[in-house]
Amino acid sequence: MHPCLLPVSVFCVAPAVAAQGTVCTDLPEVQEHLLAGARRLEPELHLRVVPALQPALQKYLFCITSQFCFKFRMRQMPDGELILTPQYADDWRIIQCLTHPQAGIRLTEREEKTLAEARRRVAALVKPGMPRAAVVKALHDDLVGRMHYKPSRWMGGAAAALLEDEGVCEAYARALGLMLHLADIPSRKVFGMLDGRTTHEWNIVCIDGLRLHVDATLSSTRPGSSWLLLTDTALSRTHSWCRPLLPPAEK
Repeated sequence: MHPCLLPVSVFCVAPAVAAQGTVCTDLPEVQEHLLAGARRLEPELHLRVVPALQPALQKYLFCITSQFCFKFRMRQMPDGELILTPQYADDWRIIQCLTHPQAGIRLTEREEKTLAEARRRVAALVKPGMPRAAVVKALHDDLVGRMHYKPSRWMGGAAAALLEDEGVCEAYARALGLMLHLADIPSRKVFGMLDGRTTHEWNIVCIDGLRLHVDATLSSTRPGSSWLLLTDTALSRTHSWCRPLLPPAEK
């Protein structure tokens, strides 16, 4: 488990159900409910689920929130409602600032520098008319060629990768996701397990209607194998993830 994430079970979460408000009945609905608040950078995310979803919620909640936050704290209210307090990740804040300028999001100086560096790299690497798969490869290769895997840099975010060329899997995934966004290639960060024992993060990209996995971290730390544009079948030999939350990635 990521050292900055507390297991959901430590909160002794009871089924969150109430007569009022939206009650989520499946994991995709939970995900969309939380993302709706996260897109507005709300300081608190409120959640209610049906009792039958409780076991799955305990298992998958980190998979959902890792897309937009470094970590979160959660508390349960007397009426059963769950309240999550996220620490929003830098790549998420930057992308929300770009996509929702009317929200008036103010980036920190470090986030401004991170965005400027991401834009510089995309401008240098992406040429007019490049196939989208070639764009993904160019951004991936540039990141991998510069990065140094540094286990001590937990929660370094995109800034650690783009400004200091170091970090762990979350830094790789957040930096690549930010550059893909600037290159107009849909992607999202995936949280799962590597080799069945280590929490891990990577990206899934959409190219011409195909969804494929990209693991820049392993391209850096396990260079003997290909970790670029893989299907679910190919990646599942070493990775596992919250499949109910993602469409299948198959050619």
